[in-house]
Amino acid sequence: MNALAIPPLELVAYLQNVVDGRTMESTAQEFGCPRSTILRRIRRVEDKRDHPEWDAIIGALEEHRRSLRAPPQGLPGTKILQDALGVSMSVAQAEFEAHLPVLCQNEASLLIGDMPFAAVTDGAEPRGKLARNVMLFALAFGWVEPFGDQTGKVRQFRATKKALGVERQTAPFRSGFGDGAFLNGLASIENDIRRKKPTLTGEHLKAAQDFQSIFFTRETLTADTYRSLQAAVIPRLFDVLVEVCGLGTRFEELERKMGFPARSAKVIVALALESMNRALGDTRCDL
Repeated sequence: MNALAIPPLELVAYLQNVVDGRTMESTAQEFGCPRSTILRRIRRVEDKRDHPEWDAIIGALEEHRRSLRAPPQGLPGTKILQDALGVSMSVAQAEFEAHLPVLCQNEASLLIGDMPFAAVTDGAEPRGKLARNVMLFALAFGWVEPFGDQTGKVRQFRATKKALGVERQTAPFRSGFGDGAFLNGLASIENDIRRKKPTLTGEHLKAAQDFQSIFFTRETLTADTYRSLQAAVIPRLFDVLVEVCGLGTRFEELERKMGFPARSAKVIVALALESMNRALGDTRCDL
């Protein structure tokens, strides 16, 4: 998941030529290959700049390299992109991962133009937003790919198999970033929905996904929303939201952990999610 989508050999050839002013012969000698190989590598990076988002990524890498006292040695890695885009791997991964429950849907996409955020959509329905630098980070690491018309003012992207870890599907969902443990709580909700006489509904599941997105970006994009919910929802119920939707605690474990009676978790979770919706009012998780 943490490999750059541009091969480092291509990127270093481009940066040495464009930013450092080195000749292709000099770079070819360093890497023990013909000048024609270096030329092809540079051209592949230049071709990427025809796309606005790739142009922004490569431009940021150029600016970062120019800001250094001396060109770095060796092949570019993760740190150079973190420094160039001003976002760490851990923050970018957490913010992107928070939207994966939506992005795994067949009709989901990310829409971006000349704006500070990318819109997360499920079909025509907006479901949140992702900071532009995180979106660029995701593209640079191959977590998203462009599709559809890329010539307009707004471009469309979707999560890749590399990010999802599975074929795009509706459920069950598993994250490509890890073992998917944080989704266990949502799996408990889905299991109840599939019963003949469920306590929980699709609206409860949607609310749980909303809280999960808020939880994973609570230190950045949704800090105000998270604090508002924390103040508005009864503390015991807010703890239930954190356990099930944020930490992935299953219903049986929740009952043991919080001292609830056996088989009471689904009713309590439903109450917590409904309390959350009332607290949000009509804003519905304005990420």
